[in-house]
Amino acid sequence: MNPKIFLIVVFSIFSLLFIPNERTITGTVISEDGEPIPGAVVKVKEYPEIATVTDFDGSYTLEKIPEDAKTLTFEFIGMEVEEVKIKKQEVINVTLKADEMELEEVVVTSMGVSKDKKSSGWSKKRRGRKGSSSTRSSSSHSYDAPKSDYDKTETMDYEYDEVDDFGDIGGEYEQGNIKSGQLTAGEIHDFSKWELWNDITENQLKQFKTLWDFEPVQRYCVQVTSDDGKPIINCKVQLQTKKGEIVWESRTDNTGKAELWANMFDATYTNKAQFVIQTDYQGKISSVNEPTKFHDGINKITIAANCDIPNQVEIAFVIDATGSMGDELQYIQAELEDVITRVEKDHKDLDVSLASVFYRDEGDDYLTVKSDFSKKKKDAIKFINDQTVGGGGDFPEAVHSGLDVAVNELQWSEDARLRIIFLVLDAPPHNNPEVVEQLQKITKKAAAKGIRIVPVTCSGVDKSTEYLMRSIALCTNGTYVFLTDDSGIGGSHIKPTTDKWDVELFNDLLVRLIDQYVTTPTCENEIDYPQELINDTTYIVSPDTTLQIVEDTSLTINPDSTLVSTQDSTDNNTNIIPYNYDEGLKFYPNPTRGPLTIEISGEIKELFLADNSGKLLQRFELNSEEQEFRINIDSYPSGMYFIQYLNKDKWMSGKIVLMH
Repeated sequence: MNPKIFLIVVFSIFSLLFIPNERTITGTVISEDGEPIPGAVVKVKEYPEIATVTDFDGSYTLEKIPEDAKTLTFEFIGMEVEEVKIKKQEVINVTLKADEMELEEVVVTSMGVSKDKKSSGWSKKRRGRKGSSSTRSSSSHSYDAPKSDYDKTETMDYEYDEVDDFGDIGGEYEQGNIKSGQLTAGEIHDFSKWELWNDITENQLKQFKTLWDFEPVQRYCVQVTSDDGKPIINCKVQLQTKKGEIVWESRTDNTGKAELWANMFDATYTNKAQFVIQTDYQGKISSVNEPTKFHDGINKITIAANCDIPNQVEIAFVIDATGSMGDELQYIQAELEDVITRVEKDHKDLDVSLASVFYRDEGDDYLTVKSDFSKKKKDAIKFINDQTVGGGGDFPEAVHSGLDVAVNELQWSEDARLRIIFLVLDAPPHNNPEVVEQLQKITKKAAAKGIRIVPVTCSGVDKSTEYLMRSIALCTNGTYVFLTDDSGIGGSHIKPTTDKWDVELFNDLLVRLIDQYVTTPTCENEIDYPQELINDTTYIVSPDTTLQIVEDTSLTINPDSTLVSTQDSTDNNTNIIPYNYDEGLKFYPNPTRGPLTIEISGEIKELFLADNSGKLLQRFELNSEEQEFRINIDSYPSGMYFIQYLNKDKWMSGKIVLMH
């Protein structure tokens, strides 16, 4: 043999002998009660890049572990970190203990996790517990925006204020002996806290990205407006590649906006990928080449089109009817009857249709039952109230089946002002590749049809389900709603991973959301003003007159709003009354056609513009030396907007009416 070849063979053999062996370790992670913990993070301590998360059975598989690795770590929010020596084990099962130092609750900070109050990030599943309305806590959370949605160095804490009562608890509608107006809930609108969402999905909720394969981060926001300044509703909007491949599809809402996403379910496209946004409205095609991600601005498109505001409103309820909903279902039925009745009463000018889908799980008496869209309110209410709980028995349920029927089998109209699904659940879908893939397809289809999905999570929901539901809400231009313990009804409810929120009566919250989603300027250039904006002194006055008004931190539209037409502010050399905040800011004219003068008397560093749902649209950096400056918002369509600003460590907001 050639000596050189011999040496190569010898060195090759020796090099193979010295390659470190790799191995695989499997196991399960459970709580002290013996319940599996999904979403726990398992890592090799010496090689933290080698990590995985447990599935819904609490099982994990960790592969390619180097031979010299010595320790595995097991972590989950609200539980003590466990470290286990590997030795020669191939199976390592772990029981995690609740963090008994303070039994704290996770609180979001941009620097990591701080802790507060009594709760844990993991919640044991409660099945068939009878709820009680006799013990109610009269408490309220107050909303306070983060100190800057663009500043990731601030620490945010919960604010929990005691109040006397929620008001009249006894509602008009009863399910059995249960009255409406008892359940309490909160809302997390991640579009209004976009940088905070990005932060917590890279920190506290990061492990759930892998578990569900949902990652709503690469966002493209589109504003479509007619050439006379009206929002274009129900316009088809697509994010495409240069080759015409459809990446994401949506439809514009009542404000003329649509949300598009890249790499939602996988990293198909690199950061250098070139996209095109294309709109199709009544056969008129428009496009934006090289659109910007939301962090860099909103993509605005103007279309020459006549005013056309659909009157069709379609509301569907998708509800878990397994045994675990026994503590809350009858209360929810009473609340929904109240919501349906109030919406019909408040919006007689709209064509409202209602549908419902109830789901259980594989092997139960039924998988899904449905009542398709109908304009008959009594029939819709009867179908909802006739449903009872049963079946279930394990943690996950057939959520995907209920959503599939709602999105693909209900008869959604082609032209509507609002299409919405309220998804009421207390357990996640099954976590296997087939179900996850189906959920992805259903969510993408809902977005393409212009269907908002608003999850409503009940007792027993865990952090993993919260992440998935918030992701689905973002994908479909929805919002995240969660029941709270303040009512004293049902099992324990986890608090969301965020900064602060309001506690509202559940029926009021749903009515508020529907009001926000249907409010839009009329073709006659009229807008629904919130009632608090209208009083005996709100008239056109001399240019030097100002009006002192009380602070208003609400980002919602009062359902008792009155229809008012505006007068041209240039008539008779007069101005509309400006808002005058004695705590640092005055802006006028209001209503405006776009130009807005802002006077500052305090140290205000930045302003934010939000729409009537609280969705952030634009940020303005202010020069602290300037006492007066001007902005122009005429590129947005007519509607209700909010100026938000931080003054003396306190967030304030004021309403603006834009009229073209």
